[in-house]
Amino acid sequence: MAKSCRNILLFALCTLLPCSLTSNAQNTLQWQLISSDLPKALGIDTHLGDLAFANNPTGFITAKGGGVLRTDDGGINWRVLFNWSGFGRYIFFDPTTWFAYAQLRGNAYGRTTDAGADWQTSDHATDPCLGVHFSFLTPLVGWVVTPSSVCTTQDGGLTWSVIAKSPNLNPHTIFMLDNAHGWMAGKGSIFVTADNGAHWASELQDPNIDARDVRFLDQNIGYALADVRVPVTGAAATADSGTVFAYSSTLLYTQDGGNRWIQSTWKISGPDGFTTNYVIRGNSDVWIIGGFDQSGATSGSSTLFHSRNGGVSFDSAFPVPSYLSSPNIIALLTQNGTSTLLVLDASGALARTVLPTN
Repeated sequence: MAKSCRNILLFALCTLLPCSLTSNAQNTLQWQLISSDLPKALGIDTHLGDLAFANNPTGFITAKGGGVLRTDDGGINWRVLFNWSGFGRYIFFDPTTWFAYAQLRGNAYGRTTDAGADWQTSDHATDPCLGVHFSFLTPLVGWVVTPSSVCTTQDGGLTWSVIAKSPNLNPHTIFMLDNAHGWMAGKGSIFVTADNGAHWASELQDPNIDARDVRFLDQNIGYALADVRVPVTGAAATADSGTVFAYSSTLLYTQDGGNRWIQSTWKISGPDGFTTNYVIRGNSDVWIIGGFDQSGATSGSSTLFHSRNGGVSFDSAFPVPSYLSSPNIIALLTQNGTSTLLVLDASGALARTVLPTN
């Protein structure tokens, strides 16, 4: 969750966002609170992290120390698979086959095919392929980007081979669309490959844009969240940088494979704001939660923003319940024409809502 604004109250939306946003009573979603404190309800003392679904009914929530919670009914009921594993990050391919990174196990990678009952691990403590930004096409074929290298695996992450030197950026994400085409993003840069990651070409170079969470629907349509800074004209210089910047978060989109990355007209402005990850329904229906952190005496608030045109603009703003004031991550389930959004809050609260059809 990246910070970049705080205080999105509905009466102030037009001061922060394009005034075409609507936020009237018709834009009210019906929320179902699944749990106000999921760890407490399950009898565990831990902080929750990621929320991901392997298929429509089966999903997982990871916890500090590598614990894993599981649901098999779309997120209504959860059970603890295990409290601790030492793994810090998981990729769930299906209900039983997972990949994991284990900093607490000496910087090892792990693979399980029985939902964590048994693990195969490999030590990468001093390996140039030791990283935390992965992209897998299948349970066996994947890539990782590190500050020094781009590597690939053919055995589910147990062994890795360096295929390229990492471009000159602080990598935040890598996304491979197929066995040839992929993108990586970081501080000030987005790069593209058309040969399986062997060579990377710059698509975006801007020191004022910090891009993350790049995704492509096909070889042309892609998205990325970005924190953006803009020099403030006429402002007094700061002692450290000599320049005063205004900060915001926005969505970048491209319709030509990344030759041109365009900032959405939507943004969240301010030093204390945040955006979570985003979800895409179909080819152009984009949903993002953004808002203000809880700090000091100021209570947090969050809003769900909706774009019907692929992120070019966001024309609707839905208030989010106060118990979801600091959402960690959102996930989308679609079944039989119904789209359900689940939101996991930093407090441990979990809720869901059915999204409108248009």
